[in-house]
Amino acid sequence: MKIVITSESTCDLPKSYIEENGIVILPLAINFGTEQHLDGVDITTKDIFEKVEAGSPLPKTSAISTYEYTEFFNKIKSEHNADIILHIGFSSGLSSTIQNAISASKELENVYVVDSKNLSSGHGLVIMTAVDLIKQGLSIDKVIEEVEKIVPKVRTSFVINTMTYLNKGGRCSTIAMIAGSILQIKPSIIVNDGKMIVGKKYRGPINVCVKKYIEETLSEYPDARKDKIFLTYSSKELLNIEEFKNILKERGFENIIETIASPTISTHCGPNTIGILFIDK
Repeated sequence: MKIVITSESTCDLPKSYIEENGIVILPLAINFGTEQHLDGVDITTKDIFEKVEAGSPLPKTSAISTYEYTEFFNKIKSEHNADIILHIGFSSGLSSTIQNAISASKELENVYVVDSKNLSSGHGLVIMTAVDLIKQGLSIDKVIEEVEKIVPKVRTSFVINTMTYLNKGGRCSTIAMIAGSILQIKPSIIVNDGKMIVGKKYRGPINVCVKKYIEETLSEYPDARKDKIFLTYSSKELLNIEEFKNILKERGFENIIETIASPTISTHCGPNTIGILFIDK
């Protein structure tokens, strides 16, 4: 019995991993006024930043409709010979997409939906867990049961270099943005039960702040699984990536997966945002 995993473009998994494991991705729409693009298909994260730096307002992202999910699932069944579809979706606390996926699944046979309660590579880690379980030959019910046990153990956080994009998106005031710039404040954003909250605010040059953030985060979770960890960023022009990877290696992480955040994710956080994402025991 063939199980096909599907998800949205916000999962930020490497393309090679997606292709190797037959995962099918449905891209979110990114709109610059009347100009519509598909996340990761005809627009990149770099494109987003270049447009905004050139004076364009931040693009709007839109949820995938129930109709689009229905069409997507039916296409997967016919084109991929799927007996079962397991859709692991973008957090319900951040978008209505997964509710629409659930609505679509109720009208179809053998389509199951799991809420990752996460974003970016944290979302990706939930998918990777499902891939491993399916390879072990577990039934779909057991796969879902084990995946749902992992969801609350995924640790996702980022450090934001500039508050400009938060301001443009209406998530912080102009006064806070200016103050943050003057004081070199780099806020951390944490995903908690599917929603984003502001964590610790670091102060200083971005690389100093990120190093401290990594060390403090890993100290907070001394029992983190060491088999893999994501180092995910929106762009890296200002970032000492190799230094951060060395810190993770010294902490015993076996597989450091370096990825670029999708346009949808990056739209909200701006350039040189970076985070570590892993599973706690």
